[in-house]
Formats: sequence, structure tokens, C-alpha cells
Amino acid sequence: MATRYSIHVDKDRGKVKAVYDVWVTDMASDEFISSFVLSVDGTALVTDLVPPVNNKRHFGTRHHVLKDPGKDAPVSFSISNTRGWSTSGTDTLRGTRNYDDVYFSN
Repeated sequence: MATRYSIHVDKDRGKVKAVYDVWVTDMASDEFISSFVLSVDGTALVTDLVPPVNNKRHFGTRHHVLKDPGKDAPVSFSISNTRGWSTSGTDTLRGTRNYDDVYFSN
């Protein structure tokens, strides 16, 4: 596994901040990140890479306002690379909590 990722999604009442970093560990290899999607509460915060090919690293921060902070908000992601590796995950920001977070990494 030469593609690594760290995704942290934090809820502060109705505001969400997603911080992500996806990278290929061997910069000299012919491996590239081919797809990365991150969604919160049905809204795509990261829809794919720009440009869509030849990316060794993709990182950033996205902000989102929840439609209804009192309801659970599903968080999902998927990542794939040009060597056929892929992963995905889901979790939930709980509506019963004003402050909550989810974390994905490998």
C-alpha cells in the first residue's frame, strides 16, 4: 500500500470543517491518485481531483454548513489509485452532540 490518507471532519454546532491529506508515499513511482471523493450529509465537499490524473498529493480544507444540525450527518469518502488500490469508509456526525468529529486514516 503506497497511498496514504488522513481525513478529519469536525462538527461545531452547525458548522463542519473537513481537513484531508491523500498522498503517494513513493514520489518516484508510476503510481498516482486517480480518485478522491469526500461527502458530508449528502453534499460532496471534494468531488475529485483537478487535474483528474497524475496527482501524487491532494490536501486541503473544506467548510460546510449543515442543513439541520440536530440530525445525524453521514460522512463518507472513497479513494483509488492507478495501481488498482481503493478504499472507502463511512461514519456519522451525531446530531445529539453540538461538537463531534470523525477521523479516517491508514
